[in-house]
Amino acid sequence: MDEYYTNAFPINKYFINRIISENCIRCLCKITKLEKKEKIEELLYSISATLGGIYIDDYNPMKNKFSFYIWKGILNKKIKSYGSEWLINKMKNMGFKDPENKTLLNYVKKKYEKDIKFDIIKKEKIEWSNLDWEIKEKIVLGAIKTHPTIRKLIEYKNEKFIDKIGKKILTYFSITITSDENENYFLIVKPKHKIISSETIYNMLKNNKIDFKTLERKLLNGSALITTSRAVGRRKYVKIKKIISPKEKEYWQHTQDINEHYEKEGVPISVGGDDIHCYIFIGEDDYAYHTKNSLLYEGVTEDVQKILLDMGKFLEELETAKSILKQGNLIDFSREFLNISTKDDYTLTLLSTLSDIKVKLKTESGIITGDYQKLREIFDWIFDKSFNPLKPKNCYLPLSIPPILNDKKKIGVYIFYSNISDPELRFIEGIFKKLGLICAINKSVPKIEVKLKKEVDFEDYANSRIIITQTVLSNLEDGEQPFLICISPLLPNNEFDELKMHLFSHPQLIFHQFMYPFNLRKCLEKESFKKPFINSILSQFFHKMGMYLFSLSDELGNYDFIIGYDISREKDDIGKIKGIGGSAIIYNNYGHVKSIITFDDVGSSEIGRYDLLFAQVHSELIPHLNLNNKRKIKILLLKDGRIFKKELEKLSQISKKYNFEITYIDVRKSTLLRFWGVRRGKVVPEYKNSYGKFGRAYYISSHYYNRFFKQPIAIVEKYHIDEGNYKRVEIEENDIKQLVLLTKINYSQLMPDKMRLPAPVHYAHKHVNAVRRGWKIKDVSILRSGCLPTI
Repeated sequence: MDEYYTNAFPINKYFINRIISENCIRCLCKITKLEKKEKIEELLYSISATLGGIYIDDYNPMKNKFSFYIWKGILNKKIKSYGSEWLINKMKNMGFKDPENKTLLNYVKKKYEKDIKFDIIKKEKIEWSNLDWEIKEKIVLGAIKTHPTIRKLIEYKNEKFIDKIGKKILTYFSITITSDENENYFLIVKPKHKIISSETIYNMLKNNKIDFKTLERKLLNGSALITTSRAVGRRKYVKIKKIISPKEKEYWQHTQDINEHYEKEGVPISVGGDDIHCYIFIGEDDYAYHTKNSLLYEGVTEDVQKILLDMGKFLEELETAKSILKQGNLIDFSREFLNISTKDDYTLTLLSTLSDIKVKLKTESGIITGDYQKLREIFDWIFDKSFNPLKPKNCYLPLSIPPILNDKKKIGVYIFYSNISDPELRFIEGIFKKLGLICAINKSVPKIEVKLKKEVDFEDYANSRIIITQTVLSNLEDGEQPFLICISPLLPNNEFDELKMHLFSHPQLIFHQFMYPFNLRKCLEKESFKKPFINSILSQFFHKMGMYLFSLSDELGNYDFIIGYDISREKDDIGKIKGIGGSAIIYNNYGHVKSIITFDDVGSSEIGRYDLLFAQVHSELIPHLNLNNKRKIKILLLKDGRIFKKELEKLSQISKKYNFEITYIDVRKSTLLRFWGVRRGKVVPEYKNSYGKFGRAYYISSHYYNRFFKQPIAIVEKYHIDEGNYKRVEIEENDIKQLVLLTKINYSQLMPDKMRLPAPVHYAHKHVNAVRRGWKIKDVSILRSGCLPTI
C-alpha cells in the first residue's frame, strides 16, 4: 500500500452535529399551478435540488402534494448573508427589486413559475439518524452552499492568459460532499478549466479561423458556450439553444432589439444589416446575443491539461481553494478528526495496486497464458517484413469464431476513401492484404480479401451512401461477409449520423470502420503512432465481427454471466430529461460477449426494463449451460449510476421467477476525488490498476496516466439478490479486483490500460449511445452472436 494526497477537506463536526443534524426538516408542499404533468418527478427533483434539499419521491397526483428534506436554515436565510454577488445579480435580472432581503425559496419559486407554483404547507423535524447516508450528504451539500466561504469558492473565477498555451484560461472550482461510516464529512474541491477565445466569434468567422458548421455543432450540442458582456461590465457564460442567420425572417427583430439596448446603454456597437458573419444566438434563457461581442468558451484539450499540470497549476489552484476555505470555520484544519491522516492540510489515503494480470492467447501451437501487456503485440507480425505464414512466429489467432461466420468462405474488404494520397491508400490496403495471411494459419478464419477500392465524396453524404450500397451489393459473392473501410473527412454530426444509420440498417453494410485521412497521414509521418493505430483498427475489425483475440486467464468469480447495463437519456422539446432507450451487454465469465439486448422507450427514469432483459437472458443463454433446474444461475450486474429501490424490488421478483442469484454493483464514472503524490514539487499520479477506499466508496484507477490527471471510478453499493429478497452487503476487495480485471477487456484498441470503466459498462454505454443517435441494427441475430458492431 502507498499513501497519497486527496483533494478532500474534513468539515467541522460542530457544523454537522449541532447546526445541520439538529435542524433538518421535511417540507410538505401543495401545488397550486402545474402546466404539464409529464415529467413532473424530474421537475420536483430539480426544484428541491436548486433549493438545496432532496425530493422524497412522494408526489401525490390526487392531492397535488410533494415533499422534500432540507436544512431549515435555507428557508429563512436572507440572500445578503450568502455573500453572493452572482445570486443577487441573477435575481435582479429576474425582476426582484430587493434581492438582498429575499430568500433562496423566493428565487426558486420565481425560476420555476412558468412550469409550477407551490406553497410549503407543513414543516416537521426529522431524526437525522433515520436518514440514508446519501440523503444526508445532499442535505449537507445544500446547507454548506449557503455559507459565505463556500459561495466565494464556487463563484471563484480567474481568467489568465497562459503564454505556453497561447490562450486565456478560465479557472473555477466544482465541489461535492462525501462521508464515511463514522459520520465524518468531507468537502471535495476540484479545480476545472475552460478556454476562452482571444478573439470574438465574429472575427474568427470573418478571418476563416473557425468553420461555421463546426461552431454550430459545438454550441448546439453543449460542448461549447459563448461568453458575452451584453450586460455591461459583467461577463456571462451562456448555453445556446438556437442560431439565427441573417437570411432568416426573425433575424431583423432580434437585431433591432439588440441595437436599441446598446443605444440605451451607450455601447458603440451596431449589429445586423448585410453582415453575413453576424449571427444571432438565442440562449437557454431566451435572451438574444450576437457574434460581434461574443467570445467562445469551451473545454480544454488533453494537451492543454498536460501543460497546466506540468506547470504546477493543480496544486497552485488547490492552494487558492485552501486559502479561501481558511477564511471561515467550516473546514477543520485543526486536525481534530480521529483516525484521519493529513499532511499539508490535505487528507491522505492508502491505495493498493493489482499486479500479475494474465490473459489467454491463441497461437498455431495452442493456447498460451501471458501478461496482459502482450495484447499490445498481437499484430506485431503485420509489421514484420520477413513473416512467413508457413512458419508463423508470434502470430496470434482468434480464440473463437461466431456462428454468423461459420458458413462464410470470405470476408470481403471494401475500401471507400476521400482526400487521401496514393501512399496512404497503399498503406491501409497493404495492411489488410497482409492480414489475409491469417487464414493460411487458421482455416477456421474465413479468407480475408481486399475486394476493391473506390473514391467517394463523403461530404455529399446522400449520394455517397447510395454509391457505397450499390458498389457492395453489385460485387458481393455467395458466402461472402462484407467489411467496409470508410476513410472520410470529419463530417458534421447530423450527416455522420445519417450515414451510420444507413449502414447499420442494411444487413450487408453493418460491419464497417471509419477512419480519418489525417490519421493515415500521421501513420506515415510518425512511426510511434503507426503501431497503436493499426492495432486499434485491426482489433475493431475482428471484434466487431465477434472474433475474440484474447480472454481473461481466470474465471471472474463464480458468475455464469456478467451484464453491463446503461440507459440513454436526452432532453425533450421543453428541456426536460427523458429516457429513450437502454442496452445490456452480456458477457461470459472469461470476458467474451454472448449477446447484446437493446430496449426502446425505457421511460423517464433510470429504472430499466429488467423483466424483458432477464427473460431474454433466460431464454437465450441459460439453455447453453446444460444445467439442471436445481442449480441457481449466478449473475453479476453492473450499472453506471445509483441503484434505486424500485430496481431492487423488480430484480427480487426476477430472481425468484428464474432461479437467479444476482450480485448488483454500481459503477460511477463521474467523480471529483483525485489521488496524487508529489515528487520534486510536481504532481505525480497513482499507479495504474490502483484501488483503495475513501469514505464509503472504493475507487479504482485502472487506466494509465497519459495527458491529464487521472479520474478514478467509484464503486459505492453492492446488493445480493436471491429468492425474491435483496440486501445491501459489504463491497469486498475481491469485488474490486474483479472490476479491475474487467477494465482490461479493451476490444476496440488492444491498449488495456486506456479504459477507465469495466468493459460491460463501457460497451453498454457505447452501444446505447449508438442507439440514441439512431444507429439501430435491424438484424438482431448479429447482436445475439457475440458481435460488437458499434465499438
